[in-house]
Amino acid sequence: MSSIVGGVGTLPAAAPGKDIIRDAVHEVLYPPIVLMIGVHQFEISLHAPPPAVLREFSTIFGPLSSLPPNEEIFCMPTIQPSTVGSLLAWTDVVAKEKDRLLEVFFQFAGDVLKAQCPYFFDYIDPSSGLPMVNPSQKVYDEVESMCTLLKVPKHQAGGCKVFLHPKYGEGGYPATIFLKGPRQEVKAWFQNMVASYTQS
Repeated sequence: MSSIVGGVGTLPAAAPGKDIIRDAVHEVLYPPIVLMIGVHQFEISLHAPPPAVLREFSTIFGPLSSLPPNEEIFCMPTIQPSTVGSLLAWTDVVAKEKDRLLEVFFQFAGDVLKAQCPYFFDYIDPSSGLPMVNPSQKVYDEVESMCTLLKVPKHQAGGCKVFLHPKYGEGGYPATIFLKGPRQEVKAWFQNMVASYTQS
């Protein structure tokens, strides 16, 4: 059976008999807050994910039974507002804006968090749905999971599910980061990270 792997290698098995997915309860550990990261606006929150999101996670990264007993998986949804409004149109303007938002997310998740966060696990490429650190051919359902975590609606457009942000509407660019570690330590790190970007 495969195991979840990360920057520190394969994780040891957790205590037998515990059904991590079944027993999971969605908790918003830090509600959405808008940060200015450089000149870029990010809405970020921290969640202990519910069973539906953990199932999605485990199909990509492996069984959660490989987590140590004192560690959990956490979701950090990020939303960037588009500068051109709705991102649904198939135009050069929208394509360039998506490329810009993707690059900004990659810089934050890959260059900043991966280097600075001791609890960093992986992040999802919004353009493909594939993880960027731990190789997998399974696609993460970004829209469905984002709607579940943030309790926001979605609708169908041209056969695609569309995330509807309460403020940005169809102009919100969703992307997910995963963290792994003891709950209190991850919460403390997240609070310190938020404080570092909100200091005047």
